[in-house]
Amino acid sequence: MPPKTYPYVTLAVLTALNTLNYIDRNMLLGVQPLVQREFGITDEQAGALTTAFFRCYMVALPLVGWGMLSAGHYPIVMFGPVHLPAILPANPTLYAVLRKTHTILAYFLFVTFLIHLSTVLFHTLVIRDKLLNRMALWPTGTSKANPDVSTKSNNPEATNA
Repeated sequence: MPPKTYPYVTLAVLTALNTLNYIDRNMLLGVQPLVQREFGITDEQAGALTTAFFRCYMVALPLVGWGMLSAGHYPIVMFGPVHLPAILPANPTLYAVLRKTHTILAYFLFVTFLIHLSTVLFHTLVIRDKLLNRMALWPTGTSKANPDVSTKSNNPEATNA
């Protein structure tokens, strides 16, 4: 790529990232119920979609950071004498673009985490639909005195009692 095109590429990338940041912060939360109705997905499926985005960003962010440090010609020390190899050539313009990208992705990851956490807290503390019990990887210790309301008996005699 000729050096004269770097400013235009940089401007295009930053504009696209700024637009995505705007869309994430202002529009996606407002249209989530519409998306759920349009595609017929439940709250659980919307949560799974959010989790998928969350995990993608958890993978993308370190890769962008690695590329950023490679473009800045910084050594990437894992521990002791173990260094990661550079994955991009040293280039100050590329470093600047990736630094801005890394910052925006970090904010996006943080906002996604906050949305995810507040949704879990809302379902657990306000709606009380035992969402955390379904999400937990460990036993939640549901007491027998307060059984899960979604549990239904298949025994016809229990309904006639």
